[in-house]
Amino acid sequence: MASYFVCYLPFVHGPAADLLKRIFKYADRKSWTFNIIAFVAAIASGTLLPLMNLIFGKFVTTFTKFATGDFSPAQYRAEVNKFTLYFVYLFIARFALFYLHSVSVDRPIDN
Repeated sequence: MASYFVCYLPFVHGPAADLLKRIFKYADRKSWTFNIIAFVAAIASGTLLPLMNLIFGKFVTTFTKFATGDFSPAQYRAEVNKFTLYFVYLFIARFALFYLHSVSVDRPIDN
C-alpha cells in the first residue's frame, strides 16, 4: 500500500509509474510546456514565503531599534516604508506566480 505514495521522479517504478504514464499519456508538446511552466511557477511561488519571513524579521528588528533609541524617527519611517514596499512587491510576485501556475495547470486540452 505504501508503494502507491512513494514517487521519486525520474526513478518511478511499480504502480506509481503506471499512474503517471496514464495521466500524461495524452500530453502533447504544448501540454508539457505548460506543465513545466506551472511546475517552475509553483516552486518560485513557494520560495517567496520563507523570504517573507526573513523580511518580517528585519521589519521587527527595525521596531526594536527604534524602541531602544538606535533609530531616529526619520530613519524609522524610512526603514518601515522600505520593508512595507518589500512586502507589497513580494505579494504581487507571489500572486502573479500562483496565478501563472493555476492558469497553466487548468489550461483546457485542445481537441
